[in-house]
Amino acid sequence: EEQQEEDAEKKGEEEEEAEKKGEAQEEEAKKEEVEKQEAGVEEQQEEAQQEATMQEDAGSQEKQEHVEADSGMAQPELQAMRSSGQLGEDDAAKKIQALGRGRKVRKEKKKEQDAAVKIQALGRGNKVRTEKRKKEQAAVKIQALARGKRTRSIIKTYGPAAARAAFLDRQARIEGGMKPSDLVEKSSKDKIKQLADEKVVEQAKTYSQAASKEEMVAATKMQSLYRGFRDRKAIHQKREQVEERERLKAEEEKLEVTQETEKKLNKQAVFERGGSLTSSYLTPTKVSRVDDKQARGLQSRANLLAMRGERKQHTPTLVDKKANMSALQKKACVMLEDLIRKWATSYARSVELADGALGTDKLEFVALFSKPSKEEPIAWPVVRVYFTVAEDFETALVPNVRYNLENERMIFHYNTDLGRRFKESWLDRIVMDKRAIRADMALRNKR
Repeated sequence: EEQQEEDAEKKGEEEEEAEKKGEAQEEEAKKEEVEKQEAGVEEQQEEAQQEATMQEDAGSQEKQEHVEADSGMAQPELQAMRSSGQLGEDDAAKKIQALGRGRKVRKEKKKEQDAAVKIQALGRGNKVRTEKRKKEQAAVKIQALARGKRTRSIIKTYGPAAARAAFLDRQARIEGGMKPSDLVEKSSKDKIKQLADEKVVEQAKTYSQAASKEEMVAATKMQSLYRGFRDRKAIHQKREQVEERERLKAEEEKLEVTQETEKKLNKQAVFERGGSLTSSYLTPTKVSRVDDKQARGLQSRANLLAMRGERKQHTPTLVDKKANMSALQKKACVMLEDLIRKWATSYARSVELADGALGTDKLEFVALFSKPSKEEPIAWPVVRVYFTVAEDFETALVPNVRYNLENERMIFHYNTDLGRRFKESWLDRIVMDKRAIRADMALRNKR
């Protein structure tokens, strides 16, 4: 067993030695291969350096030849300068490089200049062609419009057959080589001019007839408005007269009753002073009542006389109010009437001085707007618009006028866009509000 163990150990050692030898051989082989590769790389690098050196020498020789050719210096002269010592190798190399760089820069600059000139020429040509094309298109369009207008006028005057004949005649003349100025004969030109003059005269007649018709319509409208205003005023005056007669009649009846009562009281006093018995129908209670009636009758008589005196001092009309205005106020009133003439055309309006402006120089006015109808000739309700005019309204380009609607705080200026855009719906809203309030009050009173 010991012998076997020793043999096994020897075999193991031999195997280990064999393995080590194999590994050493492999390492040596690898080293040799690496050395061979490194040697090959070094050889390649040396070859590349030699080629690069040869190329540089060839390039420098070519550059030198180009520079010598550019500088106009002949090869013998250059060699003479080198042999005489005037031009060293370093100086020659610098001179050659400078000449080469200058030649290269000049070539690049010349190419850039040529390219810029070419681009500019192309741009100018494109612009000119575009403008020419646009002018040609515009000329063609204008000619087409002119021909179309002329053809339409011929169709309207003479019919489609004449237009077709004129077209064929024009085409025949063009094919015959006539100039555009000779395409229309003098006789046809005169005829066209005559037709144009007749058409202008006809249009002038039509316009004058339309204008006269519009004037007649406007005059009729103004007359109807004035007649309506006059009739409403007459109806209002008649109503006032009827009411006044009724009031006077009632006051006269009261006065007659009062006079009869006074007579009866006088008779009673006579009977009492004469010692006669009083009339059977005049009891003490009735006498006291008669005294009360007498006092009331006397008071009513005094009221009647005062009322008659007030009737003599009647309320001034619109014409009277204008007559009481100053010259400046009249001018401002006329300006306001002209200013609101186009406002709310379905409403009747009048302008008068505002309360407190009469007898003063204040330019404060109130415009009354109402909408009369057949069912209600004396229109109700009336909408008031209060105006204040600046004193420089005669010289101002746009008069400085401020106005506001009744029961509203917003003030409008006429020299602004919002102030000039007066809306009829504003008046309609106030009228509807007043009618609603009146209906509500009537309903409450009925309840």
